[in-house]
Amino acid sequence: MRSTEEWRARARKDPLHAVAAHPGTDGNRWNEEAFYALGRSDWADFRTHWEQYAGQLTGTCVEVGCGAGRITHALCSTFERVIGIDVSEDMIDLARQAANAEYYVVEDASIPLSSASADAVFTCHVLQHFESEADVVSALREGHRVLKPGGTIMAHLLVVQSSGSRFRNGVREARYQLAVRMRGGQGITVARRYHVKAVRDMFEAAGLRDVQMREFRLTSNDDPHAFWFGRREDVVPGTRPGLSVPNGSGS
Repeated sequence: MRSTEEWRARARKDPLHAVAAHPGTDGNRWNEEAFYALGRSDWADFRTHWEQYAGQLTGTCVEVGCGAGRITHALCSTFERVIGIDVSEDMIDLARQAANAEYYVVEDASIPLSSASADAVFTCHVLQHFESEADVVSALREGHRVLKPGGTIMAHLLVVQSSGSRFRNGVREARYQLAVRMRGGQGITVARRYHVKAVRDMFEAAGLRDVQMREFRLTSNDDPHAFWFGRREDVVPGTRPGLSVPNGSGS
């Protein structure tokens, strides 16, 4: 994917700023201690909302797009096993220094785990950079595949609800293409916004159920962030459709 090559280029040039583009942190000016403290603060906010949706978080968590481990090292304080995947080997090298987790360098959103082997899937500031809805659905379908019955996913996606958003998205994409041509395809990554209904449809197309969106402000950033939650609900033979298998049961 185009976003894969962009991400790898940014990781080589200025990895921490690529992950968290805060003002004054470009040019490799992020202080590492402050960078990972930001991750701990954000995870405390994420965890509050995830546990309100799913209950106590435990077991194995897969982080899709772990980057330099900003959130990964905080996930390790909650889950017994954390698996980080990313398309950039440079990012993975930094993550290994920050968190004692398992890591895989991948070519796309495929998760190198067996089906029904994880209790949770987490991804933040990743899916918004995918080129199409089909790519997002593929990533969500992979998340659904590796989840155990009853397992949940927390995923960040940008949303827009105004009627003119499709036109504006088209204008934004055209400007992006022009900027890429002018800058030789380096150092810029587009972020796409979706209608709420479109995101819900993508989650359900991936097989996830009990889909919910929560929009909240982070302690570290007053901007509202939209996170989506979904659950793998397998039907037990002989029961009514829609009844979920308790967490820990076989698929």
